[in-house]
Amino acid sequence: MPSAAALEMLHNAFLVHDDIEDGSERRRDQPAMYVEHGVPLAVNVGDAMQALSLRMLKDNVKVVGPEVAWRIVDEFDHMLMQSLEGQAMELGWVRDNDCSITDDDYLLLVLKKTYSAFSNPNVEALVAALAPSEVIVFGVATDVCNDAAITGLLARGYRVAFVEDASRGLSEERTAAALARWREGGVRFTLSADVVGSP
Repeated sequence: MPSAAALEMLHNAFLVHDDIEDGSERRRDQPAMYVEHGVPLAVNVGDAMQALSLRMLKDNVKVVGPEVAWRIVDEFDHMLMQSLEGQAMELGWVRDNDCSITDDDYLLLVLKKTYSAFSNPNVEALVAALAPSEVIVFGVATDVCNDAAITGLLARGYRVAFVEDASRGLSEERTAAALARWREGGVRFTLSADVVGSP
């Protein structure tokens, strides 16, 4: 659980900063944090969430041992760099008012910012080292990040549980399609209380 919680914390930290960088005034049908509380406080909250996510990763040493915990940190490092590079590309294009980008440029940006764990070749070895009897998936967004993770896990033969009340999609239509595919693929649907109450 520390890895999943750390990933979700880090993702939300990026979103707090992303809203400021993009000037997005709303997030998940609510005012963006910086709109409601000001830029200085929002930047600090995003920084704090990043620091807390690293602290959660340290807790992995007690759960999975130092070798696997370090491999998880390495995966986080890969993900961070991909996301930051994608954001830097986008910010540069906006700053320079660059209208010459190609379809390939845009695809590269999307792949960096819409992270699929299985784009990193180390993930398969990491998941195999953890040897989970079941992988629990939750978070945002159901129809993007969760779909990429669950599709990748099912393709590799892992049992998957999806926490319905701890997830939210961006598009109702895409979310419904993803949920239907997962049910057909044998994903177990569960709730937060059941997951937190499990040993």
